[in-house]
Amino acid sequence: PEDSLILVEETSRESDVEFMRLRGVIDCLIPRGGPSLIQSILDHATVPYVIDGDGNCHVYVDEHADLDMALSILVNAKTQRPSVCNAAESLLVHEAVAAEFLPKIAALWAEKGVEMRCDAASRGLVQALPGSKVKDATEQDWSEEYLAPIISVKVVKGVDEAIAHINRYGS
Repeated sequence: PEDSLILVEETSRESDVEFMRLRGVIDCLIPRGGPSLIQSILDHATVPYVIDGDGNCHVYVDEHADLDMALSILVNAKTQRPSVCNAAESLLVHEAVAAEFLPKIAALWAEKGVEMRCDAASRGLVQALPGSKVKDATEQDWSEEYLAPIISVKVVKGVDEAIAHINRYGS
C-alpha cells in the first residue's frame, strides 16, 4: 500500500519517544540517527524496531567513476552530518585515479576542516596541500567509526582489494 512506509519529519526527542511507544499503530520502526537516538530507542521503545547501532561506511572511487560526482558525494557523505552512523568513515580510491582525485577531495575537505588518516600512498598525494589535515593511518583507523570530521583514506589496486578491505573492516 502507498502509506505502508512513512517518513517522520518531526524529530524532537519528545515526539520521538511518543512515536516509539505507539504499539498497535506502528508495525516496525527503522530509525536513522546517531548514538543518542539509538540509546533512546533502547531505553523507551515499546514497538518493534530494527537498529544497527554503528556504521563504518566506506566509499570506493573506481577508475571509471565520474570524479566530479564522486567529489560531490564525498563532501556530502563526510561533512553534512559527520556524527551519524551513515556518514562516510573510510575512502578507498583506485590507484589509476588517485593522483587526480585525492588532491581535489583533500582541498574540499580542508575547507570543511576534515582530517584525513592516510596510508602511505594517499598521504604522498595530499600532505603538501595547503590547509590539509593529514595524519598517518593506524590499523585501528580502518575500522573506526569516527562520528567526527575525520576519515581514513587508502589507495587500492581495484574493486577486489576494495571489497576485501570493506569485508575486513566494515561494520
